[in-house]
Amino acid sequence: MKIKSAVFGFIAGALCTATIGTAIGADTVVVGTLKPDIGFKIDGEVSYAPKSMSPINYNGYTYVPVRYIGEMLGCNVEWNAYGNMVIVDYPEDKIKEVVREVEKIVYVDKGDSVDGTVYSELPVTKRTSDFEVTLTGFIRSKDANKSTLYLTIENKQSENIQLDQDECVLTVDGEKYEITSRNSLLDAKWYNNIKKDDKVEGYLTFELVPEDYKEMSIDLVTVKAGEKTTTTINFTK
Repeated sequence: MKIKSAVFGFIAGALCTATIGTAIGADTVVVGTLKPDIGFKIDGEVSYAPKSMSPINYNGYTYVPVRYIGEMLGCNVEWNAYGNMVIVDYPEDKIKEVVREVEKIVYVDKGDSVDGTVYSELPVTKRTSDFEVTLTGFIRSKDANKSTLYLTIENKQSENIQLDQDECVLTVDGEKYEITSRNSLLDAKWYNNIKKDDKVEGYLTFELVPEDYKEMSIDLVTVKAGEKTTTTINFTK
């Protein structure tokens, strides 16, 4: 991703938060709505701003926190009180390198037992003969006592498929977590057929998992022509 161009795209909306009074007249008091449930998907990862930086909905527009967005993109964000200006800088001389371990080769003696399971950082994509699924983000919400896994499923074949969210199971460091029993937290999208070439974004909600987890596996249960299939995807922080 070209960070610099992405920053300017966000700043167009983000600056409105810091200078909302200027946009409609200096020191004008307005009434907006705090929207702490709005998420930000950056480089495929979903996150939420802290409550002290909640996005605001005003007059049909969403205003986002410039500091939170800027720092998520690796920028330096400063407030110049003398110039009444928000300054967003990306350090050009800083080289950011992300190394993801995809595969590990281990040499062992005959008879040794090796766990060949690979846990990849999100986002993780897995392709089957029927569909392609991408895990895009995982959020723990201590206040709501829930954990939410965000995913996208794209049907790659002619028959309709469904994701049976009630049967999906999350395994965290060996402990299993079933889907939440609270109907208000279920994603209604998964009750519909996913047709050929359809791409559906949604979520699965589980009870709150420990904060210091290391390894996770999700068993996704899909249904095609009345038959259920389980697809397991391993992931980590």
